[in-house]
Amino acid sequence: IPQTGTVEPSRTVYLDAVEGGTIKRIVAESGAMLKKGDVILELNNLNRELTVLQQEASFNESINRARETRLNIMRNDLEQRQTLTTIQNQLDIIGPQYIRQKQLWEKKLIATQEYEQTAANYKFNKERYRITYEVYRNDSVDRIRQLKFTTESEKKMMASLDGLSKILDNLTIRAPIDGQLARPQLDVGQNVNPGQRLGQIDMLGSFKV
Repeated sequence: IPQTGTVEPSRTVYLDAVEGGTIKRIVAESGAMLKKGDVILELNNLNRELTVLQQEASFNESINRARETRLNIMRNDLEQRQTLTTIQNQLDIIGPQYIRQKQLWEKKLIATQEYEQTAANYKFNKERYRITYEVYRNDSVDRIRQLKFTTESEKKMMASLDGLSKILDNLTIRAPIDGQLARPQLDVGQNVNPGQRLGQIDMLGSFKV
């Protein structure tokens, strides 16, 4: 039984505008053979570009604040550990001195005033170390929580920043596959609406009826 059919490429990918704007530059004419990624035309949308730039600046500012917060947290941790090390060093010096003077005082070989001064200094630094270490331990739990929250926030903002750059990429229409371009008449300065069909790419080499 004879039938009438239309021979078409086995695969066709349509080119629809994701972002609206005006045509800034036309690179490929209808009928051109293209490779995947080749630029077909470029759009211009000043309002969209300005919005993206403002959002990028806002995200960069927030990312910088998050990094500064993380740096301050780590700096505070370092300062507390340095304070603990300083107090421990003083205890290492005063501790043996306190033990020696206690033995001498018990044998009535040194004045009570000298022993009491060393004992008071030793007990003060020992209590100071205990309090400082307790504060450091409590702050460490909060630091871990803050660092986790800051890191997660920074990752989300970085992902959003990457997404913004892709918005501007949509202003450049590229070939999604290898094939032949077929598009309507388009002119520089012509307005393009979001979703408007700008042509199609036909894969050659295999066909269907």
